[in-house]
Amino acid sequence: MNKLAPGSGKYKVSTIPFMQMENIARFLEGAEKLGVPKHDLFQTVDLYEKKNMTQVVDAIFSISRYAYKAGVCSTYLGPKLADKQSNTFSQEQLNESNTIYSTFQYGYNKGANQSGMTTFGARRQISGDKY
Repeated sequence: MNKLAPGSGKYKVSTIPFMQMENIARFLEGAEKLGVPKHDLFQTVDLYEKKNMTQVVDAIFSISRYAYKAGVCSTYLGPKLADKQSNTFSQEQLNESNTIYSTFQYGYNKGANQSGMTTFGARRQISGDKY
């Protein structure tokens, strides 16, 4: 993670579970410094106890995308991170849109109605007249 987000902390090679979980937590902190949103990351327990490995893989893909966007990596995994697009309309274009109306805005949907629907509370006739 130090190559992607410099200064994200040093990792210690250890067999002690606490230190291993501490290393995972540092990795996640480095991912946050890179700009990855929290909802794209996994929890430490997900990786350490192998509980939610799909979230771990999704987080690696997300870290890859944000590292590519930051210019740290030359390639990325998965779909490309979308760029924000904003539309700017002139006041004349906005005024033109006020003159056009859609029939869907006023509830017209080609004559659909509720004929044939049973009323609330009434019993439904499942069997024929034979019974």
